[in-house]
Amino acid sequence: MTDDQPVGMTVEEGFVHSSTSNPIRADRGLWTTALWTWRMWLTVQPLLGLPGLWLVQFLRLVVFVLLTLPVLGPQFVRYLTHPRVLKNIVYGPSIRHQLDIYLPDTPGPHPVVIFVSGGAWLIGYKCWPYLQALVLRANGVLVICPDYRNFPQSSINGMVTDVDAGVAWTLSNLSRLEGDPHNVTLVGQSAGAHLVAMVVAQRAALEADGDDVLAADVAIRRDPAWRGDSVSSNWRLGQLRQWVGIAGPYNLGPLIEVLHARGLDRRLIRQLIPDAQHLSPAVRVEALSLAARAVLASRPCLLAHGKADATVPWAQTAEFAQVLRGAGVPTEVELTPGQSHTDAILEGPMSGEDVLTRRLLAVVRSHGAQNGNLGAVRDEPCASAAQGVQGGAVRGCERSGGSPCCCVGEAGCGGSRDVLLPKVLPDAVLALARW
Repeated sequence: MTDDQPVGMTVEEGFVHSSTSNPIRADRGLWTTALWTWRMWLTVQPLLGLPGLWLVQFLRLVVFVLLTLPVLGPQFVRYLTHPRVLKNIVYGPSIRHQLDIYLPDTPGPHPVVIFVSGGAWLIGYKCWPYLQALVLRANGVLVICPDYRNFPQSSINGMVTDVDAGVAWTLSNLSRLEGDPHNVTLVGQSAGAHLVAMVVAQRAALEADGDDVLAADVAIRRDPAWRGDSVSSNWRLGQLRQWVGIAGPYNLGPLIEVLHARGLDRRLIRQLIPDAQHLSPAVRVEALSLAARAVLASRPCLLAHGKADATVPWAQTAEFAQVLRGAGVPTEVELTPGQSHTDAILEGPMSGEDVLTRRLLAVVRSHGAQNGNLGAVRDEPCASAAQGVQGGAVRGCERSGGSPCCCVGEAGCGGSRDVLLPKVLPDAVLALARW
């Protein structure tokens, strides 16, 4: 790229013109999408167990969204209107096969993060992690957020196929997006972390054993939604530099009672998780052949979990780390006191500290990841001194050591400083979110 060539010229043709804030696919139209949405609701509604505890959880979510609207609203407008955030790019045949691309402002090649969102396999959506994606983008990271089919449109196996295909699409388009093909990190949060772990284990098995895999895996690779084509057979695990799981469920057997206690009806759980053993990444990894374990062990892993997580017990991460280490995978674990299930995408970015995002930045910037060294945070996290919004302008962040911290939207952000969102919510509201 020449000095006088506009940043992003390599993606001007195709992706930029395909980007739209309208989530309705042009090849499907409003009427088709509305009918599809209605059919999905009619299918799942009898399984919700109305009114049920899930309704209480939903109302809590509504209250939280209303309280955080002063932050979420303006940042969501940035997501919708930012010229460097390309939205609803089609990568597959389904209504849900779309992805968002967060392009950095600087010339590439950029570190790449493929971020798979959560949503209990029911309400996953690609824009859930938009706060963290905007922060990563501001720090020079190319972020791809693929959407995937949810239940009841798809089984969990189908979701694995979608994530696998989203990874394949990203890897095949890195040159056009000015992404660094030697620095690609696959990240999943919550159910997204589960799907990422399933994809990684599946890739290891396919690469090591070829077609000699379980019959159920054949179903994953030949999903009807993909018109019978062999799915994503053109990428290899070695194309990832590392992978990260955040607050993920990795053994679904013990999780079933937790999901029920959180408000999901048992009928819904039985249809969503018909075979907890087969759908558990921990079980999948333990069942891998020696050759497949060797493939899996070539990519380091970071697992992070908040110890105040009431949705997915942090023990899931601790136990999965033991399984991975038993398979020879270089695995780092970070269990953080006081952090909730959604800290990575909500409370963390809004807290002014965002320790997890800073850890992720350290991971993608680290040059030692190929050898299992996932890097360390370069300096202290941002403290919350004198942070907030006054007169529409961001008051400067400050590190606990007194050195300046750069905030998103602040003039002069860049260089070697981590760019974070400022803290604009009272601690009481953040505590409510973590409740």
